[in-house]
Amino acid sequence: MRRMIHIMQGVLIFIGAAAIALFGYFYAVNHYCTDEIPSTSGIYIYTVDESFGQLNQRYASVRGLEIDDALSGRYAGMEDVPDIAAMEGVEQVYLFDDVFFLQDGGLIDRAIDGDMEATGSIPQAVYEDYASVSGVWSLFSITEGEAPRDGAGEIALSADWLEQLYGITDPSAALGQTLEFCGQSYTLTGVHSYPFAWVSFQAGDNLGYYAYDPETFDQFAQETEQFWQEQDGDYFLSALVVCEDTEQVQDSLLQQYPGSNYLSKTFVTAWKTSTNAAYWRTVALAAVFVAAIVVCSCLLLQRWLRRRLREQTQ
Repeated sequence: MRRMIHIMQGVLIFIGAAAIALFGYFYAVNHYCTDEIPSTSGIYIYTVDESFGQLNQRYASVRGLEIDDALSGRYAGMEDVPDIAAMEGVEQVYLFDDVFFLQDGGLIDRAIDGDMEATGSIPQAVYEDYASVSGVWSLFSITEGEAPRDGAGEIALSADWLEQLYGITDPSAALGQTLEFCGQSYTLTGVHSYPFAWVSFQAGDNLGYYAYDPETFDQFAQETEQFWQEQDGDYFLSALVVCEDTEQVQDSLLQQYPGSNYLSKTFVTAWKTSTNAAYWRTVALAAVFVAAIVVCSCLLLQRWLRRRLREQTQ
């Protein structure tokens, strides 16, 4: 009988260990983050709501930041851009140009109307790292070849435009060719889906993103504010903050504007750290619970065995 009890205790321990392992595995499928964090350039600021969201709270907790409750709903707006640009470590701020894309006669209207000179651009870091949160990001997606690099004099066109403007019926074979477009020479690097010319981003061209400049900023802000007033809508900042030390700048941004939404390597790394820490806490609690059941079961078996042995000796 003693041997049988020991076997049963061993079986219970095995079942407990297997239960913990299976729970950990299946819980990990939906709760353990294995994402690879890319080395993103800078920080993207955008707005989803006006509250200090759970992701920001996680970031603050992981980074050990104190957030002033009075600022919990504050988000970065156009009026804050000069202060953001002046932050230590910030090299440049690029603002999504709502007017350029959305106004009557803007890029979207020109593309719909078939304007064969419609031209747009976007910083390389935006379409490589922050496409999902960058306004009309779906306009900038390459179907073949490579996207134009910043300042490289490159261009991406739709297959229809290549045929209509240059008689090119095989876009793949044309990649790398030099094309004249609107009086300028470009190297064709890619094909995309929409009827406008996507050219290399060049600060100052203002073909979709405005590079912050103290001398022209007031005019840009005024035009944007007027546009949204005419639309009876609210302006929400959509901006790329270029910086070398993203940790320092990200911390400063979150503390000053905890209501805004952010995307950066630093921010996503903190989210991953927090998510996985929560996973291990849950697994540890589950392991303690299962272990407690196994131990209690083993003790009950041991107690039952002793009682049986006593009864047999009487």
